[in-house]
Amino acid sequence: MLIDKEALSQPQSPQCISVIRVPLILYETLSVDTKNLRFESRLRVMLSWEDPDLSWDTSVYQHDTVVLPASKIWTPHLHVANGLETTMEVGNQDLLVYSNGTVEHMVIMNTVVGCEVNLYNYPFASDLCVIAFNVWALNGCGILLNFGRVKKSSAHSGDWLTEEVELTAHGGRDNRMYLGVSLKMRPENPFLSLVLPSILIILADVVSYALPLDEGKRIPFKITLVLSFIMFLNILNNLLPGGGQCSPIIREWHACALFIFYVL
Repeated sequence: MLIDKEALSQPQSPQCISVIRVPLILYETLSVDTKNLRFESRLRVMLSWEDPDLSWDTSVYQHDTVVLPASKIWTPHLHVANGLETTMEVGNQDLLVYSNGTVEHMVIMNTVVGCEVNLYNYPFASDLCVIAFNVWALNGCGILLNFGRVKKSSAHSGDWLTEEVELTAHGGRDNRMYLGVSLKMRPENPFLSLVLPSILIILADVVSYALPLDEGKRIPFKITLVLSFIMFLNILNNLLPGGGQCSPIIREWHACALFIFYVL
């Protein structure tokens, strides 16, 4: 009976606004691309709303809840305003409908958002990235989001740690909410693959002055060290983060200071 109604449009109300409750968001950081200054995340969003067309009289139909296919009724669509790539899919092919018209649903959103991460102190970098949610609204009509709480489903993502996820509303728009994600880089891997080898190469260059290399053997040895350092830089070219408004100081330190030191 409910499916035959073909309720595929937004629930109508005298106020021309449908309130969509978001009681819970499960957040997970998938990856952080320091080359292109963007990060990818997955959000499992719980949704709940009222649809009068999907209510029924329990004295006639003695069921308090029913399960309906999500493709047969109207479900809200969320947007990420600052998303470069965003996909939204249903978390389950079915949803739950109560006799008073309350609908409970879950969707999964994968989004890629640009973020100018402050990389000046790389590999000890940290910053706040923002995901902006909005829905369809025009001239006082549309959808209004009412958010609840947000929870991290995983704190680790490669070299990055998700410290805190918080919902905020600013910018003067009622139909937009901002999910602030505090990211911090774990310096262990960059230190072992970048900083420590650099220190060891410098140490080998300094110690080479005390080695008993006579009869012109010192110059070939120093040339070997310089070539080793150049090869090291070529290997690390894909590891060093890209440049943005705040480039990492370690890039200039490797490209200029160390190379000049070796030449001298």
